[in-house]
Amino acid sequence: MCEQRLSKIHFFILLSLLGFVFPLRSQEYKFRTLGVEDGLSQITVSDICQDEKSRIWIATLDGLNCFDGNHIKVFNHFHNDSISYGNLYVTQMVEDGQGSLFLLTSTGLFQFDLETEKYYILPVASPTTLAKGKTGVWIAEGGKTVLI
Repeated sequence: MCEQRLSKIHFFILLSLLGFVFPLRSQEYKFRTLGVEDGLSQITVSDICQDEKSRIWIATLDGLNCFDGNHIKVFNHFHNDSISYGNLYVTQMVEDGQGSLFLLTSTGLFQFDLETEKYYILPVASPTTLAKGKTGVWIAEGGKTVLI
């Protein structure tokens, strides 16, 4: 009698555990690869970030790419700017949470307005890295850090 009762308890515990394990295994993750054939400007990716509108921004050797879930829009130069035209290698980017991407490029530091798609060249002599802070973006430049 005691063995039967113990078997029923083990069976109940097993059913309870299976109830927790199976829902965790049933989640599906979908991955999609993007390449030049999908509209990506270049296959070498140096950085990726997501903005507040869930768009994926992809930095490449040939500019900035924006993936909205369906299409890729390429920014391989900013408007008619002679500085960035044909040489917009984005090495790092940071989204500030206030509607801007900060882009560290081969030609300098840019602030890119996500709403208007306009850029602003920032007067930083030789930036080396970017980091998102609680209240802005930190820029490392010549052994010092600057918060903007």
